[in-house]
Amino acid sequence: MTAAEIAAYIGAAAWAPQIVRWVYRAYVTPQIQVIASQYASIGYTRLGPIFNLNLAFTAQRKPAVIDALEMVMTHQDGERHTFQMQGMSETISDIADPAGNKTVISKEQVTLAFRIPMETLLEKFVRFQEPRFHTELEPLTQKLAEQVKFEREKGDDYFLRIRGVKEFREILSFHQNYFWWKAGTYSVVFRMTSPERIKLQHTNFQLHVLQSDVESLQANTSHFQNEYENLIRGGEDGFALHEVNWNWRIAKIQRVKF
Repeated sequence: MTAAEIAAYIGAAAWAPQIVRWVYRAYVTPQIQVIASQYASIGYTRLGPIFNLNLAFTAQRKPAVIDALEMVMTHQDGERHTFQMQGMSETISDIADPAGNKTVISKEQVTLAFRIPMETLLEKFVRFQEPRFHTELEPLTQKLAEQVKFEREKGDDYFLRIRGVKEFREILSFHQNYFWWKAGTYSVVFRMTSPERIKLQHTNFQLHVLQSDVESLQANTSHFQNEYENLIRGGEDGFALHEVNWNWRIAKIQRVKF
């Protein structure tokens, strides 16, 4: 055996532990698959743009703990928005009476984290909201709250004065102008983070929004003045809450096959 061959064997032996680690890591890394229902519920309310749907998760190789779930939505014109999971629920039972009326009992879950098991399919109804909306709304809300406190202390019909102040007009204008739903096709990509290494599969989808969907959701912007009056005056003697009915739309969503 030549010196060169000896050196080659030594070099290969030095790499062996690293190769073993790579193979082991690939074998034990959880592979997470996302399965979406055929339809998603989209909305625009005081909480901003909303995206809700039923999702199922499977894990292969080992269970996985997920500490964040988000969704990136990109319109066909390139405009992009990021949603984060705000809550989830699970259907416990579906009971029908003799007349055929159904009662669905569901369980709300605090979503600091959730675990995807290997043995069963994890199915959840997941609610998403856009963090950027709340970040931009918060300072406007704080300014309005200060103005409401000031006007309340002055007494009389304080809300009549509030409707005329700059802070109230600004918050209504924000809700009007923030609306961004458009007709067309959105690409939807689900992303997760975990305390450990994970591998995601089948996370790309397409959402189809119609012009009628956009018009219906945009009509919600007419409710914001009544919605804020309910929030500000709710519980006061003699004040009857305004009826606010938000429009919701069902949009088709399908997995992208590569």
